[in-house]
Amino acid sequence: MRFNCACAGPLALALALALLAGAQASSRVALYMSESDGVLDLKWNNGPSNLQKQLVQAGFDLKVTADGQPRLTGVDAYVIPAQNGHTFYSAAEDMSAVASFVENGGLVVMLGGNVEADREFVAKALGYQGAWSVCKHAGCNSKSSQGVPLLAEQASSFFSSKAQDAWPASLEDAKTISFNTWCRHEDVEAFTIPLYTAAGDEMKVAAQAFGKAGVSGAVVVLGYSWKEGAKARWGELLEKLVSDFAAGAYVVPAQGNADEHPEAVDSVLESAADVADEAAEVVRRFLQSAAGTYPSPAPTPSPSSSPSPSPSPSSSPSPSPSPSPSPSASPSPSPSPSPTAIPSPSPPSPLPPSPPPLPPGIAKVVEDFVVTYQNQTIGDQDPADLQKNQTAINSLVDDIQNTYAKALGVNATAIVVRGFLFVYRNGTVITITVDTTPAKRRRMALENVAKVYDRSEVADMFGSGSGVTGLIHEGSYAANEDEIMEMLDAEAALPALLYRKLNEMSRRDLQQDDYYIQVLVSIVQFIEVALPPSPPPQPPVPTGTVLPPSPPPTPPSPPPRPPRPPPVNLNAIADAIGADQVERGFPPPSPPPPRPPSPGKVDTINFLNMTAYGTVGPNKPLVWFNDPNFAALDAALSPLNLINPYKTSCPLKCEGCPYSWRANDSMVTVPLFFKDATQISRIFIKQVRNSGVVKVQAIKWTGSPSDGNYVPQLGRVLYNVSKDTTKCQSVLSIRIGPVKSGINIKVPAAGSAANIQPKRLRDRVYAGVLITMQRPPNAGLNYGPFVEYVRFQGRAVYPADVSIYTPFGRKKL
Repeated sequence: MRFNCACAGPLALALALALLAGAQASSRVALYMSESDGVLDLKWNNGPSNLQKQLVQAGFDLKVTADGQPRLTGVDAYVIPAQNGHTFYSAAEDMSAVASFVENGGLVVMLGGNVEADREFVAKALGYQGAWSVCKHAGCNSKSSQGVPLLAEQASSFFSSKAQDAWPASLEDAKTISFNTWCRHEDVEAFTIPLYTAAGDEMKVAAQAFGKAGVSGAVVVLGYSWKEGAKARWGELLEKLVSDFAAGAYVVPAQGNADEHPEAVDSVLESAADVADEAAEVVRRFLQSAAGTYPSPAPTPSPSSSPSPSPSPSSSPSPSPSPSPSPSASPSPSPSPSPTAIPSPSPPSPLPPSPPPLPPGIAKVVEDFVVTYQNQTIGDQDPADLQKNQTAINSLVDDIQNTYAKALGVNATAIVVRGFLFVYRNGTVITITVDTTPAKRRRMALENVAKVYDRSEVADMFGSGSGVTGLIHEGSYAANEDEIMEMLDAEAALPALLYRKLNEMSRRDLQQDDYYIQVLVSIVQFIEVALPPSPPPQPPVPTGTVLPPSPPPTPPSPPPRPPRPPPVNLNAIADAIGADQVERGFPPPSPPPPRPPSPGKVDTINFLNMTAYGTVGPNKPLVWFNDPNFAALDAALSPLNLINPYKTSCPLKCEGCPYSWRANDSMVTVPLFFKDATQISRIFIKQVRNSGVVKVQAIKWTGSPSDGNYVPQLGRVLYNVSKDTTKCQSVLSIRIGPVKSGINIKVPAAGSAANIQPKRLRDRVYAGVLITMQRPPNAGLNYGPFVEYVRFQGRAVYPADVSIYTPFGRKKL
């Protein structure tokens, strides 16, 4: 509802407030009106009483407290007038209760005027860690007009677009409007956005919202004090904030947004330039170092010179790096600029000459390693602390290079970091890598594994207490200069990619304990290879044959090849880097699924991360994934997305995704069907926006797959809560114990899915599940919730076709 009149008279204002009263009578608001602790002085001005009148006229269910802080249970919003007393609210009242209210999804609307009081309150209410980088008073209209406050472009990230459409495009000008700067906090999870700004200056903010990554509540500071009485559009904004928040229109931030602040742009650009310079320097050092290229052939000796002695066998196999260019070889520095002159950038370093070719018998090889950390840190670095910190990420990559180089006994420039894998226990794998391995070579390597060590061999090699759980040897491959350069280019781009991907991930996801980290590294080194065969001897020349002129003298022999480097000591790697697992080669491929026995002889088949096979269609009660017209029926936001294991993954952001199922008022339940009698030990549900899973109920197995009429077959409840408290982008893991799931019950041989015995087994096999979602009253269509996938762990009993379980015999889909 909007009122665009610039100056509303008493009658128009009363009519507007009456309409609003009828629209939002159910929103519950607590109003702070206490003078007892010195926060407010109600005799100083009538702003608080004017605010109370406007809230009453707006029709809110208002609870006013005149003695201390009100109890905040059962309210949608808490409103605090401008603090005109001698004590800050954050010093006088119970901020832990306010923080708990915000953490549980409450909205606090505070009228500003004292920026120090605002800063203290917001930081404590949202639990910010650190200090304010920018947040200060920017002026008020009582001294000089700052212009009419206009709806800011950034406000669209606070509420859903549908809610934003009804916000006032501008707010009334008034003498008692106070403007602050667009605030920015050091906490990487802090989320601050301007809602209304002065015309032409986005750094002068009249209404500002504050949130925190993963926290469902927020604080809004309004710059108008209500001292001049009710204002139609300010009142409309206040009403919309409360009612839209209560309806669930608030978009919970997945991450902080400090990098969006105008004053952060210059520093980000400077950091990016530094990263680019450092990446170029890495490439230059690599080309000039001995680990990347073989030394140039020795110059042809003069006849008078004595030959150089051959190196002794005990000489080090690691060639020393080339010396840095001398200062005299560098370009001359520019003259010192005057105090007012802008210094010119130093010219770029000259490109090194192309590396010489390798002599016969020597080849450059690349060995790939996978290092597994069983906990949630890389060395001593917590991934959650790397968010919004490009410098720390760059240092991490350098530390990995240096640590592995020391463990492997090679030059640090021979170590190439290829990527990172975050492997969650529910099967989700987040890959952060710039992979340059040719697809054909990777496929051949995975198909021709040199050796997979069994558990006893691993224990003998590493010791039973080492934490190493597996080892695979992949063999080495020769690489040319172009391929090496591709690897270096990819490594140079990796820190920026890691920075971006970590910022897309929720901090809470990174702080979970249900994943482990793998680091992919490669070593570039030299090995001996067979020399080319000598040419066959020349046949005898017949008498009288005239031979051509003799060829020129043979060039001098190449320098002696360096000794073969010692074999890599995997124990040294594990000890030096504190890793639980070190693997040589590509990440170990999943073991191939067991070859299915002859039909009719399989009693059970296990699965680890299975997608259901059927669900309700757009115009029919049941659609199976293998139906001929499945692709034609599947559509954006359809429940059919939940049975397609090969669909596109959703972005790592808390937002609606077309590859998910969106619940709505006409469909808050979704059935998922199995092709066979199925026992379930775990259910994994990932929601990407506005979580709302409150119930999961089994659909009984009646001897054959469901025909879509599942209501008569609804069985035991597997999961039931009053409210879903999981955060967006997290995975809800529902565990069904062995007694309830019957997963350990012995299945009789040669039984039948049509008549499963014994009864305790039959009572624990299902034809599917029914998932029920919860939506707030009056939630809009785009509220959702949005479910990206539902996956199951368990086993199928007497399966009719074991081939449909082949993709689900391993963790990663």
